[in-house]
Amino acid sequence: MNLHTVFLRNEDQPAVFDIGEKHQFTTEAAVYYLENLTKNPDTRITDTNHALLDFDIENIPKPEGLTDEQWKSFTIDLASQSVSEKLKALRQNPESSRIIAGIEVDIIGENGELSLDDGCLSGLDLVIASFHSFVREFFTGEKYYTKQYLMNAYMGAVLNPHVDALGHPTKLSSRVADTIFVEDYLLLLDLMAQRKVAMEINLFEDLESQENSLTLNVVSEAVRRGVPLILSSDFHHFEESDFAKDTNVYPGVVNKHNFEEVFRNNQDFHFRLFRRLAKNINTLNKIGVTPELIVNSSNENFDRWQNEKRVVA
Repeated sequence: MNLHTVFLRNEDQPAVFDIGEKHQFTTEAAVYYLENLTKNPDTRITDTNHALLDFDIENIPKPEGLTDEQWKSFTIDLASQSVSEKLKALRQNPESSRIIAGIEVDIIGENGELSLDDGCLSGLDLVIASFHSFVREFFTGEKYYTKQYLMNAYMGAVLNPHVDALGHPTKLSSRVADTIFVEDYLLLLDLMAQRKVAMEINLFEDLESQENSLTLNVVSEAVRRGVPLILSSDFHHFEESDFAKDTNVYPGVVNKHNFEEVFRNNQDFHFRLFRRLAKNINTLNKIGVTPELIVNSSNENFDRWQNEKRVVA
């Protein structure tokens, strides 16, 4: 579960950044550049973590007398309370003209059960439901997903009125799941189109690679069926990115404490990143993806999608 917060600010000045003679590229500068490249005057800042990891749920003592099912409910209550408290604090931020707050919530059961309660989810503007193996194993003790289990769970999540999007629905490893084909997704895609639930596409992956062939084929079917699409990086922590493993410094040097400095001084990576984005956008164009299908291509598209979804929820 990742708390995603998006601040839309209306100040005239850009975020603080440092270009200098060396053309240093910081994460704040990246926000400024992307803001200008898209001709969008708003700055979006994302702060994210897995709620289960945030308060180390696995090391919280289990209260005496609780059954396994009661213990699972207890952890969901704790996570929901944690997210709700963060959300309340964010909404009290006087410097933001608008806050869009969202969550990546985990699907933990075959009927689409989620790892946060309805009360918590109802206070959020964007809910992305997805599978993460370690979370499902924590709640169910199960490691393997059958094809039928996956499709039932995704369908159940899509029917939840609080769910706005499915996160990386084609990305479970073959080590933990049955082999799945495009045809297996068709009923799910039809339901997503009907319910206006978006499919997440990770722009930081190579969409033309063999590893992502299923993803690209499913996206093609989603386009044909009018499923809304949401583009993202699925980029929760900089230090966990591929860049930390693909840098021109010695292995082991990059960590969460020095990542910003190493990142901004590695221009080769900046160019590779933007080439990847440009390539993926071209790939999506070739299969018929248009800005109108992408719910986060503009503030207007996002607001229109949210209004349409409220009608069918």
